Amino acid sequence: MLVDNGKSGTDVYDTTTLQPLVHLTFPSRIVHAEFLENPYNIFILTADQTVYQLQSPGKEETAGVH
Repeated sequence: MLVDNGKSGTDVYDTTTLQPLVHLTFPSRIVHAEFLENPYNIFILTADQTVYQLQSPGKEETAGVH
């Protein structure tokens, strides 16, 4: 899940554990975001009309990271 934290950026959370996976910051605020076919691919559009396609870390990539 993507959670906007205002000016500090956006966090991606694991919906099973509700633990943060990654913190993202952008030069402009997010106006649209969606998960693509693969649940670890995220499409983000910012207010300055920049498009980002990111790969969020999966459970196997964050296992053991605290």
